[in-house]
Amino acid sequence: MVSSKDEIILSWWDLMKPFILTMPPGALNRPLGVYSTFLPARSAQLSVNGEAAGAKPFPQERFGKPASSCCLAWSETWTRPRG
Repeated sequence: MVSSKDEIILSWWDLMKPFILTMPPGALNRPLGVYSTFLPARSAQLSVNGEAAGAKPFPQERFGKPASSCCLAWSETWTRPRG
């Protein structure tokens, strides 16, 4: 993202196997359902105005799948119960 004052760059690489999250309304006692494609990354970087953050992603299981603390979530769709 670039504005007249700032630049923020998010970068992901060394991607892991993607997976699809399917959680209908009511699952895990949540009122809304969500469907999304997750692309976990072993490596990622946040840079603000040319200065890189020092934090690193770490391995983390998500919804029973191997992932990391840093994921891209694409095509996220939220749903309500019918009726």
